[in-house]
Amino acid sequence: MWTSSSLLLLVLISSLLPSTMSSSCHQIPISHDLNSNCQDPIDGNPVFCTIQLHPIFSLSTDQRSGCIEFLKEDELIAKFNLNLVKYSRVCDEEPELFTRDVDIQYASSKRCKHAGSCQGGGCSSIDVSRPVNELRRFYEYPGKTTCEESCGGFGCGCLDPASGCLFTRTFAVPRSNEIYQLSRCKSWKDVAVLDIKGGLENGKADPVDGKFEVLCLKKFVPGSKYRITILKTSNVLKCLIQISTW
Repeated sequence: MWTSSSLLLLVLISSLLPSTMSSSCHQIPISHDLNSNCQDPIDGNPVFCTIQLHPIFSLSTDQRSGCIEFLKEDELIAKFNLNLVKYSRVCDEEPELFTRDVDIQYASSKRCKHAGSCQGGGCSSIDVSRPVNELRRFYEYPGKTTCEESCGGFGCGCLDPASGCLFTRTFAVPRSNEIYQLSRCKSWKDVAVLDIKGGLENGKADPVDGKFEVLCLKKFVPGSKYRITILKTSNVLKCLIQISTW
């Protein structure tokens, strides 16, 4: 005994490609010949069978409205009207770095050959990746230190005529304690808000009526379409709209 059927409604959302759906409702016939899943009778109850159909049509920013009807033996058993209220893409952020609003400052110190940190072969023998004593107080802030050859002799205030060392450090002083995050979009989430009205014509199930936000997790590819499935359970819209007849 055939006592029940279940209809599965899928909606295809396209924001880039034009819709080819006409203004009339898309009609889906339900037949006993379709693949079905039936449960054995329990305590004298009739056999309960479920079938799933996958009609697909397009809604787009140009064609926002559409409807779909389910027919059983030419009798209308369910109808849905759908309207694309809003479509957007949401960035799935991934942090890349953190920064602050800063002032860039500069400090320098000159040393004659064999004085202070200017020893040995001068700049060529100095590891500027380590703190230089002459600029140590400026290492409180992030920055970069360099060493360049400088003049020597009496004209530069040195007894040794050999080239001296000019240590410089460029560093960033924060203007405030506020931290900024710089991110990239590792993927895109497609979000559609659908206005869905309709349900069973015989009134044996709660109708679907209201606006629902649908989240599609597929990666965005320019020029492609996205399938969004919707589930109405109580007052929650999840993955697909499923209705039943008795």
